[in-house]
Amino acid sequence: FRSDASRGCVVGDDATGTYGQILRTTDGGNSYGFQLNLGAWPFITVSFSDSLHGIAGTNNRMIYYTSNGGTSWDSSRVHVATAYMQAKKIQMVDNSNGYAILSNVYNTVLAKTTDGGQTWSVIKTDTTQFTAAYTALSFVDAQHGYIAAFTFNHTPNNFSLLKTSDGGTSWTKIQFPSYPGNINSSVINTLHFTDMQHGLVAGGGSESFILYTADGGSTWSTEEMGTTVSWYTMKFSDPLTGYAAGWDGDMVKTTNGGVGISEIQSDRKNELLLYPNPANESVIIAYPVLGMTKPELKVFDMMGKKMYSGVMADSQVSLGLM
Repeated sequence: FRSDASRGCVVGDDATGTYGQILRTTDGGNSYGFQLNLGAWPFITVSFSDSLHGIAGTNNRMIYYTSNGGTSWDSSRVHVATAYMQAKKIQMVDNSNGYAILSNVYNTVLAKTTDGGQTWSVIKTDTTQFTAAYTALSFVDAQHGYIAAFTFNHTPNNFSLLKTSDGGTSWTKIQFPSYPGNINSSVINTLHFTDMQHGLVAGGGSESFILYTADGGSTWSTEEMGTTVSWYTMKFSDPLTGYAAGWDGDMVKTTNGGVGISEIQSDRKNELLLYPNPANESVIIAYPVLGMTKPELKVFDMMGKKMYSGVMADSQVSLGLM
């Protein structure tokens, strides 16, 4: 997370997976210094409202907060009955107000802070599903924002948005139209709204999608659909320039606030992988980087006979050799 051109934080765990870590840069990412090492739990996400005030989410209902740019961090706990819940999505809206989605297998809660992360109150709960019921959030100020919702076997889509204009006291549901393919069973993983009218949703599962609205969700334009597996995160460096990152290193960029995207080419080699090698009965052919264009694969035997021909909808194909 970048609070300005020079300063930012990254969170996660160490190389052994033993300690959660917060790293801080003050030189635009050229170097990072340790700010906090945390026992058994990895950090999941981080958000700053400015260069000083931020929060970082981890497991066991814990959210850490700082008001001095990360020089020191204190911890707070969201008080819910279920102990093991991850703070998976968080946003520090301003120096006092923030929101967090915490979830485990059966339970999802939306929590809110009004004192910079020192204390949290649960404002919305769902215990009806075998997965996270709230999957992403984007608030434009302390009172106005959206969260993404997921409901199993719902028509026309499992995913929807919930909108609030009173700080989470009440919510209005926004449904999406029906889409082709397997999009209806996908999940919204990330949101970005610049105001309550203009915003982007992105996600996937079996197929990816990026959708844009200019009227508060009444209508949506398709900016990307089905060219990869899923988009996981979306960040903007200014009101017009943004990036979405997804499956296997796929990344796209917009310079028009979300209307129109272009692929960012990976510096990895687009190599075909074949295994096991040698093989007797079957072989798997994998193409690690699908990008925005799905490749066509043709396989011939030593006599020139075509064994397989098709577009690689997934990242690998299994071929029988008998």
